[in-house]
Amino acid sequence: MKINDLEIWRPLLSFQKKQLSASIQTKQFQPFIDETNEDCKFLRARMRKEILPHLEGLFGKGIKQSLASHGNEAQELKNFIETHLEKILNNCRSSEIGTLIDLTPYHPLTLFEIKCLIRQVCEKENCLPSKKIIHSAATQLLSRSSNKEYIMGKHHLYVDRLRLFVSSDKVLNSKETSCTKKISMIINNIT
Repeated sequence: MKINDLEIWRPLLSFQKKQLSASIQTKQFQPFIDETNEDCKFLRARMRKEILPHLEGLFGKGIKQSLASHGNEAQELKNFIETHLEKILNNCRSSEIGTLIDLTPYHPLTLFEIKCLIRQVCEKENCLPSKKIIHSAATQLLSRSSNKEYIMGKHHLYVDRLRLFVSSDKVLNSKETSCTKKISMIINNIT
């Protein structure tokens, strides 16, 4: 699994705690016990101690494996879509004022593809838009709407036809300039 540029390896995730404990005892290793795993104020502890046992009571013992399988498939889908959209993302233009992507050469795209692209471009600019903003911006891009702006704290997301620009530059925040003009200024300034 990769988060940003950090590769995460979790080779023991598919093993049950009983299996790991038995293996540790057999090899006579001294395990490290993380006390926060027992503290239900943390979500992961509540999941293990309260939520998963409750789900097992409702749906049977196979629920953990079923959820783990869905999680694996979701990761596979994420990897697939990232590879699928890599060509488009490689054509983003970035500068100190933000990141621009023109989807015109790649249209038609699905709503799902556009949502994934928005997330990726926003990630480049270190911002995380809400699901509502992502859906609205993707819908606007899909319908080739013009002159739409979304404010996400210090970040701004601009949509103009099939172009998307994400910026945290306060220079672009002037109300009297339309998104279309802002994006045109950006295109002229991004190398």
